[in-house]
Amino acid sequence: GQSLNINIPPGLSVKEVNALLIEAWRLGVKGLYYQRSQSISKELLSNIVSCRSCES
Repeated sequence: GQSLNINIPPGLSVKEVNALLIEAWRLGVKGLYYQRSQSISKELLSNIVSCRSCES
């Protein structure tokens, strides 16, 4: 398993954060640390959260 550190934009909704955490779990991530930050691109994170090919 993999552990990840993720910076999440402050404007991301609770639903989107939850979807991100569930997707990480589905992908086998063993540890996840996240914090809300302005330093990451909201568009990039939004694409990860709404990745249709990641859903099953």
